[in-house]
Amino acid sequence: VTQMCKCKEELQNYKAKFEELFKIRNFILHSTDDLSLCLDKNSASETSVSALRACRKYVVKYSGMVSDEFNPLTSSEFEKLEKDALNKRIVHLKIILKEHKKVFQRLSKQEVSLNIHNNLPKIDKYTWIEQTIRCPACKQLSFDKVGTVDFDWSPDGILESGDYHYRCRVCKLNLSEYEYEIVNHFQSLT
Repeated sequence: VTQMCKCKEELQNYKAKFEELFKIRNFILHSTDDLSLCLDKNSASETSVSALRACRKYVVKYSGMVSDEFNPLTSSEFEKLEKDALNKRIVHLKIILKEHKKVFQRLSKQEVSLNIHNNLPKIDKYTWIEQTIRCPACKQLSFDKVGTVDFDWSPDGILESGDYHYRCRVCKLNLSEYEYEIVNHFQSLT
């Protein structure tokens, strides 16, 4: 945005609006904290709902309308879409947990022990194991919270971005941080 406004001086008056649009764009793209599963239907629906919410926020801000006047969707319809998407995600995650529990049940004690010691995530100065906790599927102390960091260039300097994901050394369950939070929440309710 800064570089574009420097190149075209007449755009300087709109810099704040461009920056706000850029923030909305980032909110839409990063709304589910789950970009690694962008082909997943549940992630797509959650991202769509977030995109509609961001657009609605922008329209409401600049049109002077109150939020309930703005169509195509009202606040209650947004909430219903979000709740439906979350319920579908929970069902999907429960199926995945059962599948990985079955993988674990087919392993011998020796295979479990070997997997715990041999299936460590690859680490370097940009990837690390933040902590190891009990896996929600196989219940082994083998579920690594793996952190990663990435660097991108921008006109304002280098941008650092990072995330966490979870991977079990035994049953090979992989979850994004967002999915882990959902699993953690629904398991605490049972």
